[in-house]
Amino acid sequence: MRNFLSFLFLLIAIPVVYGQQAELHHNGQPVGSTFTIDSVDASIDHFAADFYIVNTGSTNIDISFSRTRKAHTNGWTDQVCDCLICFNATDVTVWNRPSSPPVTITPGDSCILQPKVYPNTIDGCAIYNYIVETSSKTFLDSIQVTYTFSGNPCVVGQNELNVNQAQFSVYPNPADDVLNVNATNLKGKATVTLYDIVGKEVLSKNLVNGNNTLNIEDLKSGVYFYSIKKENENIETKKIVIQ
Repeated sequence: MRNFLSFLFLLIAIPVVYGQQAELHHNGQPVGSTFTIDSVDASIDHFAADFYIVNTGSTNIDISFSRTRKAHTNGWTDQVCDCLICFNATDVTVWNRPSSPPVTITPGDSCILQPKVYPNTIDGCAIYNYIVETSSKTFLDSIQVTYTFSGNPCVVGQNELNVNQAQFSVYPNPADDVLNVNATNLKGKATVTLYDIVGKEVLSKNLVNGNNTLNIEDLKSGVYFYSIKKENENIETKKIVIQ
């Protein structure tokens, strides 16, 4: 059991990280964890969502972001645009923003993050995850966007998602003494790394196919982030609570 000192540690640590924070907004409000774009117009040239990365902290933030396909329709193409440039992310399952040109957001300011998906008149569906990080890869926020064209249902495991692609599930959340990472169809090297709320690495483990167990009983209660990387590519980064 964690004691009152753990709670005091969290209260002390949170203001430190608040000096460098950012979150995704849509229509002037913070977004949730999922977002859906649906169209039945066969003449549409692309789906676009206008998100804004808002610097809610008190210092400048150098940002980066990535896009991971969870489901995809053959023949669809996509771009990811920010306040400086649009990048072509087509034919890449895990796409990471290049470091150039750099994007810096001052306190209270924002930068657009605009995913664009082009169905090219092909009916279908896609599920893409967008992760916002600092340039040093500290997690800031994320959103899963589902795109549907002409009402087609979207099912992970179909829509061109390779059934042999490695998939990961992390549980429970909140966690207490043990964190499980289940890897399916894992081939090659993969790791899971746990970071505290100020971005310090506190635990790392090489993953094997099947269930992997992380002993977290010595970690203090609070908010953490886990990051899964496969062959040095960022697959998934999310928040987790340890209680």
